[in-house]
Amino acid sequence: MPPKARGQGAPALAEAPTDATRAPLRDDRGTPRAFLGAGIGLRASHYRDFLDAAPAVDWLEVHSENYFGAGGFDLHVLEVLRHRYPLSFHGVGLAIGSPVDTPDAAARFERHLERLAGLVSRFEPGLVSEHLCWGALDRRHFNDLLPIPYTRPMLDHLVAQVGRVQERLRRRILVENVSAYLRFRADAMDELAFLAELAGRSGCGVLLDVNNLHVNAVNHRFDAAASLAAMPDAAIGEIHLAGHLVTENALVDDHGSRVAAPVWMLYEQALGRFGPVPTLVEWDTDVPELAVLLAEADEARARLVQTMNTHLRALAAKDYSAAVLACWRETGRSSEIRRICSPKPGIARVATASVASGVTSRRAGPVPPVVSTRSQPTSSTSSIKVRSMIARSSAIRRSCACHGDARARSNHAFRPGTPWSA
Repeated sequence: MPPKARGQGAPALAEAPTDATRAPLRDDRGTPRAFLGAGIGLRASHYRDFLDAAPAVDWLEVHSENYFGAGGFDLHVLEVLRHRYPLSFHGVGLAIGSPVDTPDAAARFERHLERLAGLVSRFEPGLVSEHLCWGALDRRHFNDLLPIPYTRPMLDHLVAQVGRVQERLRRRILVENVSAYLRFRADAMDELAFLAELAGRSGCGVLLDVNNLHVNAVNHRFDAAASLAAMPDAAIGEIHLAGHLVTENALVDDHGSRVAAPVWMLYEQALGRFGPVPTLVEWDTDVPELAVLLAEADEARARLVQTMNTHLRALAAKDYSAAVLACWRETGRSSEIRRICSPKPGIARVATASVASGVTSRRAGPVPPVVSTRSQPTSSTSSIKVRSMIARSSAIRRSCACHGDARARSNHAFRPGTPWSA
């Protein structure tokens, strides 16, 4: 949804964290801090809730364009919260599908990209995303997410535009499927296949909006589950969930209600295909009290945990050491490792002792470059294997911080964001 104009309130300013109290933003290789779990969109009506307390949510996402100003209360809030929560920037105005074949159009695109680059450089978000749409012509911007034809010429155009964005931002971005209320006769492929090919050619990731997929499927009369099942392999870096409006003629993607039951079902299918992926609950119209959004995020988190547990149990049945490594990477919690490895307490003791000696949780910051193995291991070969895997894998976790490094992910049995089977 495009960002809404809003006034700048004048409540008392919260004290920004000091260097001694702020959470680390990057690891020792400069990679943005990792996050995995369920987040919500930060809205102005909830600023005071976040400034006065620390609501229990895994991460926050903001519309990039709402923070393009040179100063003001919005930027102050974001500066405070960046040290408390991992951030994701979700753009609604770059319009990467718009033509840039005139000087005015190219200048408009570059101006917007420069402002985005400045914001990203300042706040170092974990994820940056844009929409698969057009929304501008020459100097004019229509403040909407307009649908594109899924054709080869448009794919070529988007590969170039995404490449330009990633080059300027010096990072991989995610591109999101949008809700569309018309389709083009010239379409050569469906939306998810188009997105997957765009990701493969440009190196970007995919932000899979499950609600948009459901809305489009109902409005255009296709099977969303079958489309998701047939989607070519792609790097799914984030999932969006939202509510929609049911009308007499169509579904409307208004982000103004709780996630509907069919969307939850489709989300569970997506998790079954791609594994646990950072998930955001969006709510942009008729925004309720913060507690309602947190409850929706809890629903998503419960499904994420269930998916992870199912996979780890199946993985542990085949290879305990791989299960320990996967569990440690995804949770950083020794209690999870003990639970997964409970049938083999010797391995569990080695794993938890190694973790306790230096590995911190995701919320606490990056993992030290070397994990101590001075514990009381058993003499089993499996225990030695677990210890050595944990000791060597901190570099893998650092490079996998935002699920964006395919080379590092290939060293793991568990690869979030790509299809897996136990």
